[in-house]
Amino acid sequence: MYTAVVMEFSTIERRVHPRHQIPAGLTVEHAASKRSFPARAADLSEGGVAMFVPPTAPVQTGQEIDITFGWFADDSLGNFATQTHKAIIVRVDREPLLSKGHIEVGAQFQA
Repeated sequence: MYTAVVMEFSTIERRVHPRHQIPAGLTVEHAASKRSFPARAADLSEGGVAMFVPPTAPVQTGQEIDITFGWFADDSLGNFATQTHKAIIVRVDREPLLSKGHIEVGAQFQA
């Protein structure tokens, strides 16, 4: 006998800031390991960035990082790209590691 399970997913957007898909190269300075590594932005908002990091990056939720944008596909963000931004890792998704070869990380910018 099989029981059907119906799950409902909310389509309500919970993010505070709108996200913009802007391909950008990044350098991440990882305070806990005192290492830096390259990354690629998936999307960007006023509040943070979603990025793809190498599989060897020692990232964990709650860690402090500094993010420097190395290049943008366009120059629509002005001097934002030339600054280093302090952030906290708020999400680490290792599931895409086997299929895509990277870890997906969400970081929230700090004031």
